[in-house]
Amino acid sequence: MDNIDFFHHLESTSTLINHLRNRIAKSSEDDWQLIIEMNCLLLTIDDFKTEPKLIKFIEHMNCQQKLAIYRFKPNTCYKWHIDHLGRNCCVNMLIDGYDSLTMFGVPALQGQFTNITKLVYEPNKYVLLDVHKFHTVFNFSQERYVLSIGVPSPTTYNETKQYLIDNNL
Repeated sequence: MDNIDFFHHLESTSTLINHLRNRIAKSSEDDWQLIIEMNCLLLTIDDFKTEPKLIKFIEHMNCQQKLAIYRFKPNTCYKWHIDHLGRNCCVNMLIDGYDSLTMFGVPALQGQFTNITKLVYEPNKYVLLDVHKFHTVFNFSQERYVLSIGVPSPTTYNETKQYLIDNNL
């Protein structure tokens, strides 16, 4: 099978990590919302003020309502799935939980998956994910925190990827 484009590592390095960790540390349980069985700390465009190129991307792609930090408990996983959150793709950055494992794959016969591809997050780096392709995550000993910028439908993964490349992100 041809190389499957599950995700794309962005070139830019984030300056947000300390700000995001600070937001997490200062948050109370009441600040976290349960959205489709996931704990989310909602963000605003102001949380991205140190990254003007990213703000331009968020505004151009109309992502203002899909900015969040997701929190996942240690020693958990969720089944292979495709996201159905009104988005085809998202730009993520792992904040903490580097012992987690994110994998993409192609469904095959009898519940098996082929073309398994492991996503390796790099510190302070963004990754565009095609969440309309099957993926799963295993969270191990650490609580996992992920910044997620959801790109609303109908914008596709390929359109988003091209915009990010064209704008040196």
